[in-house]
Amino acid sequence: MRKIIMFIYLLFLTYLIFPQSTFFSINDQIIIRNEPNNNSRQIGTLYLFDMAVILENTGNNWYKINYNNIEGYVFGGDGIILKEEYIINTIDDIGNILSTIFQIEELNRYLFTWRKYNKYFMVRLDYKITFMGHESYLGIYYRPEENINENEVSKKYNLQIINANNKFGRGDSYRILKNNNQRSTEIITKGGNVGRYFFSEWASETSYDIANFLFETKFDNIFNGIIIMPLNIWLDMNSPIIRKFDTNFIHEARVNRIKESILYHLYYEIVKRFKI
Repeated sequence: MRKIIMFIYLLFLTYLIFPQSTFFSINDQIIIRNEPNNNSRQIGTLYLFDMAVILENTGNNWYKINYNNIEGYVFGGDGIILKEEYIINTIDDIGNILSTIFQIEELNRYLFTWRKYNKYFMVRLDYKITFMGHESYLGIYYRPEENINENEVSKKYNLQIINANNKFGRGDSYRILKNNNQRSTEIITKGGNVGRYFFSEWASETSYDIANFLFETKFDNIFNGIIIMPLNIWLDMNSPIIRKFDTNFIHEARVNRIKESILYHLYYEIVKRFKI
């Protein structure tokens, strides 16, 4: 009996030290092999968007996985490794997390205010994301608690203060954060909100597909809400299929394994793992 209890304890301790990770397939077809090399026998297959539990990193970019009770090995270059959870404590953590998955460049960081809303302010960080040769953009908005001093926040995070006057960003992010009372788990369960929008302030394009992921939360003793807004997430913006772009369609794209939707589904899986 003691041996069984000790075994269970060691398994629990191992999980704490080596938390479970997921292998997310980014290729149309990935061979699962019985040994970690290309000459070994095929024992299964992963398809686009399939996810498998990682059991072990065997080195040389090979991973031992479990997929539908099949244990075998896959090459790491064929997938993305996602952690069980990502801890968010500061406004820089989301960008740092994404930099382990994508090629990422910070474009702007600022604190912007609206006189129309009694000098209400939010913090905004903009990133350029490159994945599979595709350039997209990411805006992250942080809503402060009431009675937080904007100058103190600006100084703490080295933020430029911009007076938006309901022009820059048009106040859309304010209204979303101000009026939406849904919890993050409810938003994520629905897959976020997806649609086609017009943004005159972003880069060289003016029309983007966009996904919204909202968190009602508290962190850093300053903020109580976050909206994560990826733009230009469909890989082929010239595809006629993009005209169907909405929340229901993007989920159908996953079921039908449409590769152009891979960036949205990666965001979806990453955001689900945020612990704020």
